[in-house]
Amino acid sequence: MTATETSACSIRELPARPAAILREASAPERLGTSLGAALEEVAAALTRQGLAPAGPPFARYLFHSPERVEFEAGFPVFGPFQDDARVHCVELPAVTVAVGWHLGPYEGLGRTYGRMEAWITAHGRHPGGPPIETYWSDPEREPDPATWRTEIDWPIG
Repeated sequence: MTATETSACSIRELPARPAAILREASAPERLGTSLGAALEEVAAALTRQGLAPAGPPFARYLFHSPERVEFEAGFPVFGPFQDDARVHCVELPAVTVAVGWHLGPYEGLGRTYGRMEAWITAHGRHPGGPPIETYWSDPEREPDPATWRTEIDWPIG
């Protein structure tokens, strides 16, 4: 796989799972900064309660336009998490998703989504809800964007 290339998609069933999230909105050009700050706020709330994340950070994208992006940023959690200021415990629903992978800088994610949408349509399905991006790479530990791995779970109908 080369940078900004996606591997073949697949279909998977995701179970319902608890998560600690913060809902936020941002201008698209500030999304990286806003998302990073939101994840830091959620991580701090988990730390205050003596909890560790049950997996890597994620963002669920609820709305996207040229002027505004609305998203939920957070971490899956193992057990009870009490709402903390702006951070809330939610249950991500069980859902059937198309799974795709993006390797490379986040700026190329749009092309990966385009390839995924074509794959979904070619397989007789359609996008059916807000996609979730799971960030398997930590940019602070892996400063080379060419190595960043992002999993996209896109609900389908």
